[in-house]
Amino acid sequence: MNLPDRFLNWRSIDGRKVPCRADGTVCDAHDPANHTDYATAAAAPYSVAFDIRAEDGLFFLDMDKCRKDDGSWTAEAETIFLSFAGAWGEVSQSGKGLHIIGRCDPSKLQDRRNKFDGWKEFYTDGRFVAFGRKGWNPIGGELRWDTDWTDQLLRVVPERANLGELPEGVDPAYTGPNDDDELIETMLASKGGAGAKFGLKATVRDLWEANIAVLGKMYPAYDGKGDFDHSSADAALMSHLAFWTGKDMPRMDRLFRRSALNPMKK
Repeated sequence: MNLPDRFLNWRSIDGRKVPCRADGTVCDAHDPANHTDYATAAAAPYSVAFDIRAEDGLFFLDMDKCRKDDGSWTAEAETIFLSFAGAWGEVSQSGKGLHIIGRCDPSKLQDRRNKFDGWKEFYTDGRFVAFGRKGWNPIGGELRWDTDWTDQLLRVVPERANLGELPEGVDPAYTGPNDDDELIETMLASKGGAGAKFGLKATVRDLWEANIAVLGKMYPAYDGKGDFDHSSADAALMSHLAFWTGKDMPRMDRLFRRSALNPMKK
């Protein structure tokens, strides 16, 4: 595949897809030290995976549980899949889903939802993509890799709900630093406190850096897919940020966008 050399492998642990190196050692899918080229990853005894980044100008569209009992695809899934003729497509590991990878402009898709309709997922950054075993092929039979699918994605992927202006206000008891960089440094250097206070299972650093090896154990994907349950991890990090900012909601939002959990983080 004509993708950047950001490949690695994955294996199943307790029904979850977990990123690993060629020797099966569980690893962080987003650490460049664990990446290799496609040929090397494909030669390993484990399935191939890919770390998608916004800087590559790519998207990953996952449609799950869309194969009917008779082996055919649902009409909606088939229509969406074929509408990306020229992009890469594959059947998922389960055999019940479809994956699409193609080119786009991520900067124009930052307001799109990551999960929608209960069976579709969309990502352009910070996503560990577990490949199926049947291989990727050009949808429609002919690869048109230079096609920009941004406009099509704007039609297919719904917009996130607008939460409006976040309420201002800080807990009067807050005595932490007002500078964001200083707060982040202090927060990541902490050994407990907020985590114990909120009963959280992962450290704030694990959450801030999206440490897949830890988050996969602490927040397993509810559907057995992907690296971890992103909604649970997001909520856990926001609980930490509430503690460290004195419940300053605009600042919590601003800081979350700087974390590795933000799917649109450059």
